[in-house]
Amino acid sequence: MRYAAAFASLCFLAACEAGPAEPPDAARALVEAGNMTLKIFVRGRGEVKHTADLSGATSCSTLAPNPENADCVRTFAPNTVVTLQATAGAGFTFDHWGGKCTGTATCTLTMNESRTLEVKFGT
Repeated sequence: MRYAAAFASLCFLAACEAGPAEPPDAARALVEAGNMTLKIFVRGRGEVKHTADLSGATSCSTLAPNPENADCVRTFAPNTVVTLQATAGAGFTFDHWGGKCTGTATCTLTMNESRTLEVKFGT
């Protein structure tokens, strides 16, 4: 709702004649093509570097502009082996993985199904 209001305000200022064009949903198209998604929830300040996904993305980070949470969705071809490495930001430590990864070491996943992963950094 707040995005619609923001668009309406911008549209009024820019004298738009029509509503916004619906952008193609590349992520949905990749999943519909049989690819797998990895949802990464980063809590605290840090970065998770990972094997490049189909878009070329290689990390999920809360380092800039310093939010406390980040939710990233990455799309991989089926059976891609994904390596994830967590690095804490200044003043934080890597606490733990949640989901399919456990402990505090580097995590390796085979994307034979869509997965959700939480990464927790604490002070």
